[in-house]
Amino acid sequence: MPQFYSTIYLRPKKKEILALDDVEYVDSQTEIHMWMTAAAVSVVSLIFSLWLPSNSIGFAGYVLFSLFPLLSAWGFIGANGGNA
Repeated sequence: MPQFYSTIYLRPKKKEILALDDVEYVDSQTEIHMWMTAAAVSVVSLIFSLWLPSNSIGFAGYVLFSLFPLLSAWGFIGANGGNA
């Protein structure tokens, strides 16, 4: 069921169903992209932690740490309507 709601938010034609104004639409798009970015970075970090040799496993931590600057930048860009 949560996937259904995310697909409504991702499709521009469904904007009328939810009765979103422009600010709410941009905010919902930004939130969805931030959550998708967080999930993708977490999965990449997990794959690196399982795939890398033990002496290089700290790189997975650096990848996970990159989540903070990525989400901060994504939120800043989304808050400005894509005009950072």
